[in-house]
Amino acid sequence: MTKPHEFDECRFDVSVHDCVWYLRAEVPEDRNRWVETLEAFKVDSAYGSENSLRRHGSAVSVGSTSLSNASISSFKKARGLRVKLAEMETFKDILCRQVDTLQSYFDVCAEMLTTEDSHKDTDVH
Repeated sequence: MTKPHEFDECRFDVSVHDCVWYLRAEVPEDRNRWVETLEAFKVDSAYGSENSLRRHGSAVSVGSTSLSNASISSFKKARGLRVKLAEMETFKDILCRQVDTLQSYFDVCAEMLTTEDSHKDTDVH
């Protein structure tokens, strides 16, 4: 699902299953192009619908050995979207590792403060 942000005219959210990406374009026109392209791909591929499990027609017809211009264009768009989704997945993984690193750092800081506080309590008595 692709959803333009309610207030920020450059932001849009993309959700696939349980993953959500919060994205921001440089200008509203770019955001609109992204949203339209992603929605068109979703409609063309029947992604997320009850039709998504059905077999889709082949880009090559039985009597033909060449792809139509529309098929080639559709293939290029789909390939480009797959590349972008793979990039987003990579960035998500990097971000998750950074969050884990920060969490470890904060856990160590909290432990140091707890240890420091317990030493102060024993020094006072």
